[in-house]
Amino acid sequence: MYVYCAPCNRDFRSKRALIQHYVKSYQHHYCQFCEDHFYNAKDLKEHNVNAMHARCNICMKEFQTGIGMYEHIRQAHPFCELCRRSFRSQNNLNMHLTTSPVHNARNYVCPGRDCGRSFVKYADLAAHLESATCPGGFTRRNLNAMVIGADTNNVITNPARLIGYGQETSQVVNTWATGNAWNGHNFECVLCHREFRLLSALNAHLNSPAHEQNIYRCPTQFNGCAGEYRTLSALLSHIERSECGVARFRSRLTIALDNVASGVRRLTIE
Repeated sequence: MYVYCAPCNRDFRSKRALIQHYVKSYQHHYCQFCEDHFYNAKDLKEHNVNAMHARCNICMKEFQTGIGMYEHIRQAHPFCELCRRSFRSQNNLNMHLTTSPVHNARNYVCPGRDCGRSFVKYADLAAHLESATCPGGFTRRNLNAMVIGADTNNVITNPARLIGYGQETSQVVNTWATGNAWNGHNFECVLCHREFRLLSALNAHLNSPAHEQNIYRCPTQFNGCAGEYRTLSALLSHIERSECGVARFRSRLTIALDNVASGVRRLTIE
C-alpha cells in the first residue's frame, strides 16, 4: 500500500518512509515528535524551542528533549565529561584535552617585567612575546634575533634563510603606510599588492610576519618534514602537535628551546 505526498507529487511505500521524507525534505517543515506540519522553517524552529525539542549540531539528529540529545552526544560523539562539550572528531577532543587550561597547568610564565602572565603551551608564550603587548618590551623581531643567537647548531633555524637577517633584527624596524597607499578603491600593500579597506589594517599587515622569511624549520627536516615557519610560535605549535614524529628528536629540541628560554631571561634581566 502506497502513501502519497501531495505537495511533492511522490508515492512512498509506507507511512514511515513518508515521515522520513517530511523530516529530511526542505519542502516540509515537520515535527516528527508532535506529528505536525508548520508553515515555514521559522515557525518550526519556534515550535522546537517552545516544546524544548533539541538537535545534535554534529549529526543533525533530532531529539524530543534536551536530555535525550545530551545522552546521545555523550555516547555517540567525542565528549569531554568535565567541560560538558562535544567535538566533531577524536583529534579535536585530544587537542582540547592537551591545550585547555581546564585540563592543564599554566606552567609557562612570561619572564617579562611587570607581566606575570602564564600559559599552557610554549607556543602560546611565544605568541604573547611576538605580539608586542608584553610590558617587558618584547617584540617579534628582537625575539627572533635572540633565538637565532641561541640556536647555534641551527636545530630550529634555517641558516640559508638567515643571510642578512642579523642586520635586519639588530634594530627595531617598523614599516608604515600613508594615505599615498590609496589606489582609488582600497589601501594597497606595495610589497604584495593585497588590498585593505582601512589604512590601519594595511599597517597591521605590514608589521605582521607576512613578508618575512621562513627562518624557522622543523627539526625533522632531514626525515621527510618540510615544515618551515615565519614565527617561533608557529613552529612550536607544529612541534606540540607532533605531526611528523618530532618527539623522537626531543633531546636536541629541548636543548635548543632551553637555550631560547635562557636567552629570554637574560634579555629580561638586562
